[in-house]
Amino acid sequence: MKRNIIIRAVVTLMAIVLLFQLASCESYPRKILSDEGNSNAHNIVLLKNGEPRCNLSISNKIMDRLLNENQDLLNKVTRYFNVLSDDSVDSNIIYINSRISRYMEGFTAYDKNTYIEAKKNLKMDLLNQLKYRDYYVAVEEKSVLIVCGSANMTMQVLRTMYEEYFSQGVEHNEKYIITVPRDGIYNGTYLKGIGVAGNPIRDYSIVYPSLIYSSEGNTAAKYLYDYLYENCGVSLPLVVNDGKGNVYNKYEIIVGNTSKNICTEYYEKKPALSDYKVIQSKNNLYIMGGSDWAMQYAIDIVIRNYFSKELSIPEGYTIIGNTYGECLFEKYTGANLRIISQNIWNNDRNSVVWDKAGLDCSLSGRLKSFATVFMSYDPDILCMQEIKHHDKLNKMISIMNQEGRNYELITCSSKVNYTPLIYNADTLTLIESGYHRFDYGSDSQSKSFTWGYFKHNETGKYFIAISTHLWWMNIKQHPNSVKFRQRQLQEISDFVDKMVEQYNCPCFVAGDMNCTISTDEYKSALQNGFNDCYDIATEFADNSSGRFACNQFVYSNQPRVGSYKNAIDHALVKNIGDAKVIAYDYVTPNFFGKLSDHAPLCLDIGL
Repeated sequence: MKRNIIIRAVVTLMAIVLLFQLASCESYPRKILSDEGNSNAHNIVLLKNGEPRCNLSISNKIMDRLLNENQDLLNKVTRYFNVLSDDSVDSNIIYINSRISRYMEGFTAYDKNTYIEAKKNLKMDLLNQLKYRDYYVAVEEKSVLIVCGSANMTMQVLRTMYEEYFSQGVEHNEKYIITVPRDGIYNGTYLKGIGVAGNPIRDYSIVYPSLIYSSEGNTAAKYLYDYLYENCGVSLPLVVNDGKGNVYNKYEIIVGNTSKNICTEYYEKKPALSDYKVIQSKNNLYIMGGSDWAMQYAIDIVIRNYFSKELSIPEGYTIIGNTYGECLFEKYTGANLRIISQNIWNNDRNSVVWDKAGLDCSLSGRLKSFATVFMSYDPDILCMQEIKHHDKLNKMISIMNQEGRNYELITCSSKVNYTPLIYNADTLTLIESGYHRFDYGSDSQSKSFTWGYFKHNETGKYFIAISTHLWWMNIKQHPNSVKFRQRQLQEISDFVDKMVEQYNCPCFVAGDMNCTISTDEYKSALQNGFNDCYDIATEFADNSSGRFACNQFVYSNQPRVGSYKNAIDHALVKNIGDAKVIAYDYVTPNFFGKLSDHAPLCLDIGL
């Protein structure tokens, strides 16, 4: 409300200046703005300050939301104006976002002379000073030039101008320039109270650890940066700490383990993935935790209680907590079924390398962390691979069920099942299940598939889920490797065909297939009628490899570089019918490089 009042006040000032300019002219050409399409439309030029912001830009999700929320506005504005685009624009100016131009492609016109005429009125020193909330408006005889420090600000100016001028057909006929000085629209009111211990937030730097020293803090720091940039109009310096505890600014927001005294004391206690702590000390704010997820959760508390209310974090402020047992990542809109596939890494003993680093790579040492990750996503189905000790698996299930879940393990007659399937008995009803082990290409009896036929309790709809693991060697290691995987996929396909004929419902197959999408064996599955869930995801498809460097001799602080073409964990579906794959996501927090060489593959499905 306050923001709208201030914007309207400034626009009123603009109107007064406009009337003054018009009144002072003896004559001027009359060209009324038309709402009859673009045939008589004027031009609108949208520019954005090209100042770099710590190598970060507004994320695609933010821009998508901005366009979606303002779709009606953009349609209305283009009734009056053409949107100009010019690839030859000066290097220190960029258009607000080329995606906006693409969005309005059907309305786009190009009038270079008009653009050049409008650009003459730009004061370059003013342009270079523009910050997030600043704007500059110049109304020409045939064009309106809007220069803003951000896409959000441009939308606000467009909306205000439309509501106050364009919708009423106000004439913009005489040349005049309206300039609003820096802070003219918010003048500190929006940011007046936001800060730490009474210090204004704009004075701070965000400091986070280098991945060389710590895997956690990088994502959370950028999460905080994005919030402040997008919602509070400040672009704080992002500083990578060298692990030596150096001071970079008198006022710092420290995220993660930067080896400063307070951080060292906290991290020496080896916080769990779900633990977090926020403490204000002297001029600084420390945000610490066992993972980026926990620190982002703590940041949300700070935002909710202080920044969103335009308040300063009080001196001595401290919060301590954990996210253990909470679902941190809800299903995508429209999804009512979540399937996660996870190769858990078959390793039962700690190694010398890990032990020297104070870590434990044995399955027992990793179980609780797996439980924490799974509870953060709350899947309805867990397709597991490379786990033969069901006593340990039952322990993990017990950990999750103690936090309010109701997971059950599908059992089978075989004493060894490396591809077990777990389901949430609160959301699903198991109708039938089974297990099949491949009698070839199955070292240690580990290559197999486990299946379940389920009723989705909320919708009453039925589906089949299959967890599988295929032969692992490449053709150089074993000459029949491709044939093994082709035969295994063929067996799965034949089985699925029988189930579909019997139950006529979607059948999802997920697991470690040990082959990429370019291989003959993978292509054979598609030829047999399967769809790649990545290809048909309607909202999000994660173009990453879903892999980490993780074994008894090495662990990693970030995912492997690569795209989906390098992935070997896949999800296929046959007979999808009216169901939809909404999201296909590899869960790749940095800490997962100490849990497995395979990231969880998460499917959000709408039955």
